Amino acid sequence: MTVSVVIPNWNGEKFLKKCLMSLKNQTYQNFEVIVVDNNSQDRSKIIVEELNISGLKWIALNDNYGFSKAVNVGINTAIGEYIFLLNNDTELHPNCLYAHISLIEKLPNAYALASLMIQDSKKDSIDSAGDLYSVFGIAYQRGNSKSINKYSKITRVFSACGGAAFYKKSIFDKIGLFDEDFFAYLEDVDIGFRARLKGYYSYYNPDAIVYHVGSGSTDKMSSLKVKNSVRNNIFVILKNMSLFFIFINLIPIIIGEFLKGIQFVRKGKLNELIQGYKEAFKSINQSRRKRIKSIRIKQKMAVQIELLYFGFLIVTDLLIRFVHRRIINIKGVQMKNER
Repeated sequence: MTVSVVIPNWNGEKFLKKCLMSLKNQTYQNFEVIVVDNNSQDRSKIIVEELNISGLKWIALNDNYGFSKAVNVGINTAIGEYIFLLNNDTELHPNCLYAHISLIEKLPNAYALASLMIQDSKKDSIDSAGDLYSVFGIAYQRGNSKSINKYSKITRVFSACGGAAFYKKSIFDKIGLFDEDFFAYLEDVDIGFRARLKGYYSYYNPDAIVYHVGSGSTDKMSSLKVKNSVRNNIFVILKNMSLFFIFINLIPIIIGEFLKGIQFVRKGKLNELIQGYKEAFKSINQSRRKRIKSIRIKQKMAVQIELLYFGFLIVTDLLIRFVHRRIINIKGVQMKNER
């Protein structure tokens, strides 16, 4: 089975060599590599040329069109039966591709596999074990900052993190490509939502290990990231929930947006929060026109039940994290007093 590895790049000279060398060292070698460059102004192209990787395709765009456009260009160029989207700030375990190929062939209803993404700076901690999405209208990184030993089972997730997501290429013909209006952030959740509405599933694959630096092309709390995340969060809701389902989920959505807003305001990102909402609500009609038509009510209800279930998992996880932090703080105070 042929795999097309698509790597969007923008000023990623610090990371590309490590990423590409990890591909070169894969035990499964039936793949092509496509690097789609968003008009980088650094030495990215020179680094790729120096590596001299056989068959690598370099596609240069004339501007920074964002993640979604870049990966769409890569997917349209790809010849593989499977697409492996990979951030430029990643490094693969040698068995990563083999693990994905081995699993996806056993899952006929799967459209995507999420990798076990491990924090590059803290290799015993998870970055992402698949994405969850819920009635709160918020995407949630499953397993973030937890021990890699706690997420060792194959399980269904809502969507695969686009930083290391393995897709069946044929499914894109049925659900469409990544929405280029998103530019970057949450486009993987959007496409996951569309896939679920069409009856396809995403699974987490614990054997496909990827080390991830995180925010390799932008800062972790950059103005662009905050604004786009706020805007795209609304896009996901408007595009994928009918008016009826927005209505029945309205209270949890408001709660979710309120809590997310507080988090950004505390980080000093009030202006970006407001700008994100402005851009989202200017595009309400455009987003609604993109909504998938002719989805059976039975399938909508199945997805709604999943959103409720994932909401329960998210709230439970947040409560456990809160209690854990409180216990640590109390123990810290007690130790101080004992001194």
